[in-house]
Amino acid sequence: MRKTLRALTVATVIAVPTTLFTAGPAAAADTCASDHFCAYQHASYRGKLVDSRAAGGATVDVANDQVTSAKNRRNMRWDGYNSRTGLPDTVVFRFQAQTNVPNVGSGANDKIDYFKVN
Repeated sequence: MRKTLRALTVATVIAVPTTLFTAGPAAAADTCASDHFCAYQHASYRGKLVDSRAAGGATVDVANDQVTSAKNRRNMRWDGYNSRTGLPDTVVFRFQAQTNVPNVGSGANDKIDYFKVN
């Protein structure tokens, strides 16, 4: 009985560091799958806000005007709109099909309220 417990303890100690080592890098990766549109809160694709496969003609809301970067891995254009009270909404950035935009720039940064898929 004592030998069995000692063997289980050694196996557990060896398994835990291996699991932690392999889980670390996978958890840190922030990816956007093929045929998805992903919008991020920060530059260079950090802090995912949207991960969508919405069809053409759809409107996709985004939280709190926080979009700074995006990956459009779809074959459709995604237009980022700014909602304006009492005025017509305006397109502040167009994400062309199959493009990555690491930073939308000051004209669109933190101004996109929703997307229209074209």
